[in-house]
Amino acid sequence: MSAGVQDFIAAMTAAGVVPVEPIAGKLVGGKIVRFRCQGDGRKRNGWAIFFDGERPGGAYGNHKQNTGTITWSAKREGPPLSPEERARLREQIAAEEARRAREQASTQEYVAREARATWAASSAADPAHPYAATKRMKVAGLRQSGEALLVPMRDIEGVLWNLQRIYPDGTKRFVKGGRILGLMTVIEPRLGFARGVVCEGYATGDAIAQALGAGPVVVAFNTANLGEVVAACVDRHPRADWVIAADDDHLTGTRMEERGQPYQNPGVDKAREVAVLHGCRVAYPLSVVERWVDGVVAEPANVDFSDLLLAGGAVDIRAAFDGARRPAGSAQPSLAERIGRAA
Repeated sequence: MSAGVQDFIAAMTAAGVVPVEPIAGKLVGGKIVRFRCQGDGRKRNGWAIFFDGERPGGAYGNHKQNTGTITWSAKREGPPLSPEERARLREQIAAEEARRAREQASTQEYVAREARATWAASSAADPAHPYAATKRMKVAGLRQSGEALLVPMRDIEGVLWNLQRIYPDGTKRFVKGGRILGLMTVIEPRLGFARGVVCEGYATGDAIAQALGAGPVVVAFNTANLGEVVAACVDRHPRADWVIAADDDHLTGTRMEERGQPYQNPGVDKAREVAVLHGCRVAYPLSVVERWVDGVVAEPANVDFSDLLLAGGAVDIRAAFDGARRPAGSAQPSLAERIGRAA
């Protein structure tokens, strides 16, 4: 391993982009390397590109941490990089990023074509599918291929780009290499509506639609995609009262504490963050309300609105949405506040 690579990886580590797999041997030829970082789980959210030579340089980042592009150049005795050398490094990084973007776009187009073919060839979803039956889901908007339920993943214009497969045991998979960001599926779509809901998972959205009896309920699939989907919905329907249905990931937070990390509740934290940015209200499962209002420390569990429905809580789901409020610090009032329907 060259000294330049050592210094480069040391700089990444100091900035919090800490690889948990060997990457030194891959940082060759000015190609982007993707790798797992501390806190990534199984996903490769880290990336780096390194250029060796008289004055080594490169760039790195982590998508999950939203670091953006962090540039680096070797510190050696003598004059710093000249403007020409810096410009050449920027051009190399930009060229590689553009190449990767083209490659990603090509892969996403290919996956989209395959997804459309699979969707067209699939059959209507079986209401007796084990996962659907367990979750008491209505499957009118879904299709089925083999043992997998197919959930369409569309952009705001309704174009199908990807599919989420849900297997009998609840395992969920996106098509590898396919687009995810900004994609959604809509339960109970309507042309005109006063209130819209955005949530994470399909079963959660279906439970909300059943309890509220009105749509639309927009499924964003995960917390990483929640902000993109809410932004698209608010932009397309700015006069609607948008409510974000938070998942309560309390068990996730307690496990983080057990590992010596600060407590975080990804579902609640992200819902509040996005709501503050876009002036939306947030509805919380009762477990969150009980802990916050009554000061009761509930047993560690992850709870969503699907769990409330299974517990016979359609009334509780409606109460949660009737009591939804905009978090403090929001950039703007919600529509419900403007017309006097929410405190």
